[in-house]
Amino acid sequence: MTREHLHTIYSNRIDQFAAAIRKETGRLNLISAARLFSLVTLIWMVVLGIKHQESLFYGIAFLMLVLFLVLVTKHNKHRVIRDLLRQQQSLNETEQSCLNHEYQSLPDG
Repeated sequence: MTREHLHTIYSNRIDQFAAAIRKETGRLNLISAARLFSLVTLIWMVVLGIKHQESLFYGIAFLMLVLFLVLVTKHNKHRVIRDLLRQQQSLNETEQSCLNHEYQSLPDG
């Protein structure tokens, strides 16, 4: 493979990782908003349950708690995926720098 071909491959990968990072960041923002909504709803249902002494409010609060925990789990999963994508993008940028004989950013050794 020629240097230009490798440079094109790394450039394409960097662009693909950047798009995937943007997509995961959008998902994380959406999940964060849903988590906030479920937490506010949970607190509001507990307050209404105490005020009106209705078990329906407690049931909805329990469902919101379960939803909140599921969203926390999904958020953590997508954050790990985004971090891995960032590492892969950084690795490809380093490889591209090495192809251009730019070794200043590399550690000594």
